[in-house]
Amino acid sequence: MQTQFMASPRLAEQLKTLTHAQLLALAVDNSPQVKRKARLKSNTHAQLVAMVLEQAAVSREAFKAVGKCLAIVQPLPEWATSDVLLSLDLLPTILSTLGAADLAAAKVCRRWRSCWKSTLMRRRILHPAPLPPLPTAAQVMDYRYGFDMVALDGDRLAVFNHDGVLMLLNTQMERIPAQTIEDMVDVIGLAVGTNSLYTRKTNGNLYRYQLDSLALVAETAGYNVTYFAVGGGHIFGNIMEEIAVFDAATLAHCFTFGRGVMDCALGMAASSSELFVCDMASSPMDENCIQVFSLAGHHLRTLRGGVASFAAPWLVCFLDDRLYVIETDNELQPMAEHRVVTLTPQGELLQVVEMPDTMLDAITIFDGKLFVSGVNNDHNEDRKRVMKALQGV
Repeated sequence: MQTQFMASPRLAEQLKTLTHAQLLALAVDNSPQVKRKARLKSNTHAQLVAMVLEQAAVSREAFKAVGKCLAIVQPLPEWATSDVLLSLDLLPTILSTLGAADLAAAKVCRRWRSCWKSTLMRRRILHPAPLPPLPTAAQVMDYRYGFDMVALDGDRLAVFNHDGVLMLLNTQMERIPAQTIEDMVDVIGLAVGTNSLYTRKTNGNLYRYQLDSLALVAETAGYNVTYFAVGGGHIFGNIMEEIAVFDAATLAHCFTFGRGVMDCALGMAASSSELFVCDMASSPMDENCIQVFSLAGHHLRTLRGGVASFAAPWLVCFLDDRLYVIETDNELQPMAEHRVVTLTPQGELLQVVEMPDTMLDAITIFDGKLFVSGVNNDHNEDRKRVMKALQGV
């Protein structure tokens, strides 16, 4: 028989501690071919252990069945259950070591479920956060036009509506009076640096504003930037096949890199030492991924999304050794799912949050939460702007 599931060495050690009678009961309960205990009584202890291990190795379901029987014939002592597994003092410590892939732990019992919820923040697992509704000016917008948002600081979130008016919202999603820039028509990109607000318009130019006064102090021309990010004293501007680097203060062009590495570069994010670039395949023969460069422009590695393999990496956000990537359907990947994928900078998949009802097009960190925005995915003429917040960053 070809095994489909490898039984763990720990199970073998557990079985060796059982008596001959206990092993005999396990072998009979988990083997439909065995009709009578008498036929196996002459087997040695080692033979019975090998038989139960062979039964457990048939499939994951068989492994679980052996585990259930083992729990009956050799139950945990009362102290292990009451003083450890159900301890209100120890349980938070135990569950805080688990990640998003261990969701089954929340289904063990009511106490584990309650503790799982209370330790979500500690384990940095994304989960929905309550959020007041958006102001009407930001909520009702023409979905054909771009939308972006960025945290100016811990108290102000900058967004812009379809009229091209940049608005500032507080943590309660209330509009802050008298803080707007009325000349931001055609803005389709926002980023924040040291005392600076950067924008990109549909003409591909970058603009730098003083963060306090919102006065324009610098701009570029002629580079046709599509997406950009701030990091290491520079602005990294995506011009489809390569990355142009600008001085963060003057927006003067410094150098260019990346040609020949990327297929269709989109959203970017920078850490203190690396630049992460969403690279979407332009044909079925190519692969969706995230390209990682040093801030000096050297290609370091390629992230492919692990078992969740990227379908349409569109925008990316970085915070505290976590990459948050939003995917959504588009012209290149019309069948892609709408979701938020969490990775380590080395590409280890940590979590996937599905958002099938929202066509995502913006992402930022604000007020200790991950904010994503898009339009409702009901394919009618009255699409509304939707903003969602996730705790656990």
